[in-house]
Amino acid sequence: MSNPAVIQLASLEEITGFPYRFEIEDNIGEAIHIHYKDIRLDMTIKEFNEFADSVRKIFASMVEHEKFHIEDFDAGNLMWLAASLIDLEDIRTEEMYLEDILVDTYDEEGKVVYKPLPNSRVLKALNGDTAENDARRQINYFHQNGCERQSNQERINYDLEQIKQYGYPVDGELIMLRGDNTIIDGQHRASCLYFLYGNIKVPVRKIYFKEREHNNACTQSDQLNEYKYKLQMTQQKLFGLEQQYHNLDLALNEKDRYIEKYQKDIHEYDIALNEKDRYIEKYQKDMHKYDIALNEKDQYIENYQTEIKDLEKALREKDVMTNKIKRELEVLSEKMSRIENSVWWKVKNTMDHLHDNKK
Repeated sequence: MSNPAVIQLASLEEITGFPYRFEIEDNIGEAIHIHYKDIRLDMTIKEFNEFADSVRKIFASMVEHEKFHIEDFDAGNLMWLAASLIDLEDIRTEEMYLEDILVDTYDEEGKVVYKPLPNSRVLKALNGDTAENDARRQINYFHQNGCERQSNQERINYDLEQIKQYGYPVDGELIMLRGDNTIIDGQHRASCLYFLYGNIKVPVRKIYFKEREHNNACTQSDQLNEYKYKLQMTQQKLFGLEQQYHNLDLALNEKDRYIEKYQKDIHEYDIALNEKDRYIEKYQKDMHKYDIALNEKDQYIENYQTEIKDLEKALREKDVMTNKIKRELEVLSEKMSRIENSVWWKVKNTMDHLHDNKK
């Protein structure tokens, strides 16, 4: 049965000038192949995992330092550090600003130099300039399907999402630096952090060696570039401070204008309050006059009601007198009527008597 595919798990092929072949392949359907020079070792997955564990233990036992823990190191980076770990002096967890981390990049002549993190190819790619990162030959993670590795840009996108989702650090995996702040492992994480949050302070793991050459990856030219960069950053900060000072002056002038306008508004408000007080005083006087008028009106009404009562009483008394006079007139009329009748009869009798006497 032939294998359907071969996945290269590791290789030293990309190391310029490496004197022999060393590759690890996953021959799907067959076994794991380890190619060392002209020798090929065939292993099952189980055998390969056991072999890898043994190599890991042997490697750890060769580094006689209490702070060295092999699980803290990326396997790929151990390959580069292997020759210098015998000279290991100390491993410290420290905090530092991201801009103090030095990363490998290229100068104008295409030579490898170390510069502060803002010059990182990863950070450039995050900001849209992908040329240097795309040209970088590096070993990336496998996709979830397990058959193909990520491209350089996919690796950046993956790390960025990991930082957004889980933060930094995760499971104690710190950015790793040499004693001179040159980066060993974690340029992607450092660049993603800088891209998201700026020049923040982060925990890092720094490795110090007894021999100076192992501590310092930077050349004098790199250090000069670092000093130039820091000088440039300082000048930019000074320019920024000058700009802030200028903006502060503008803000203070604007504040003075606002205070002057505020004072004018307060003065106009005071005038309005005084005017309001005069209106209130006039209103209170008018209200007093109105109260007096209301009291006078009430007195007039009371007097009017008294006069009405007196008039009604007088009218009632007039009616009583009228009725009395009517009754008296009726009595008088009756008397007059009786008197008239009496007089009439007397006159008649007298006339009759006189008439009889004439006869």
